[in-house]
Amino acid sequence: MKRHVLLCCVVLLALPTNLFAQGVGTSGDIKGTIRDSSGAVMQNVAVAILETGKGTRRTAVTDSGGQYRVTGLSPASYDVNAAMPGFETEIQRNVVLNLGETVVVDFRMAVSARKEVVEVTSEAPLVDTTSTQLGAVVGSRAVSELPLAQRDSYQLLQLQPGVQSQLGVDNVY
Repeated sequence: MKRHVLLCCVVLLALPTNLFAQGVGTSGDIKGTIRDSSGAVMQNVAVAILETGKGTRRTAVTDSGGQYRVTGLSPASYDVNAAMPGFETEIQRNVVLNLGETVVVDFRMAVSARKEVVEVTSEAPLVDTTSTQLGAVVGSRAVSELPLAQRDSYQLLQLQPGVQSQLGVDNVY
């Protein structure tokens, strides 16, 4: 009986210290809510958390309530970045996270004033991809002014891109 009482006392004395150690933890969390300039919550916003000392990066995306949470971060200084197309990127620098702490970093994002216009123009293609035929026009000026050995029209064909002679180097006129 004395052994049972002694065992119960040891368990009761050890129990509170174990519970306290579980509550402190070895990391911290960063969480927050992202809203637009009118105050409406924004979903699918990319949040990047960069540890400034080591350069490690963690990411999250806001849920339908505009909230994000990144857990298991080591105590350090962080830069928190929120970005979404059509809105200006927001950054909060030097967010200090201590052991077992949850830091709230909220953002209010403004619509981007930058406008990009992509103009597509249609021009004639440099290469005709619809046909395998090649063609070129040799004008009368080229025929009369180019120094050709015997005024052979086949020599003019060799001046066109992609044309190769079957005669070889030794059989040139």
